[in-house]
Amino acid sequence: MNNAYGKEIAMTVIGAGSYGTSLAISLARNGANVVIWGHEPEHMAKLEADRANHEFLPGIEFPESLIVESDLQKAVQASRDLLVVVPSHVFGIVLNSIKPHLREDSRICWATKGLEPETGRLLKDVAHDIIGENYPLAVLSGPTFAKELAAGLPTAIAVASPDAEFVLIFKRRSIAVKHSASMPTMTSLACSLAAP
Repeated sequence: MNNAYGKEIAMTVIGAGSYGTSLAISLARNGANVVIWGHEPEHMAKLEADRANHEFLPGIEFPESLIVESDLQKAVQASRDLLVVVPSHVFGIVLNSIKPHLREDSRICWATKGLEPETGRLLKDVAHDIIGENYPLAVLSGPTFAKELAAGLPTAIAVASPDAEFVLIFKRRSIAVKHSASMPTMTSLACSLAAP
């Protein structure tokens, strides 16, 4: 394993706000070792000390398998699979920050919503411009609420990517998966994340 933690890391979540934290908690709760990174060192130190994100998700403790990391390079290189969960106005900035640290086998999924505010461009176009064509990309979306997801309540998400193998990673990290034909040129799966 090619990381600083001495164990296999299933996924690194880039973004430690309410939604990023809730996705990291959900993935870790399903038995995976997950790293979460955020850009504010003080916030990350508090997450590590409290083993919870009291600011955004009060009353929900981190699973033991959730690793808090304030070093971006370590976080990015910890896992092949990255899940970027940041606001759309910093999406491009964050991709530029992680790009120098990507592994040769990195795969990038994002749960960022909306368009690039300054240009109105689709985030997939922003990602292609910054990351290039050599890394598999995916989009995670769904009618999810951070607090409900973190609390382990049943919900559903969709993951879409032209790389079917990458999409199936979310099946292995989740409970159930169904195919959807809503995106003809993409592979789309609905992943149900429920409390174990």
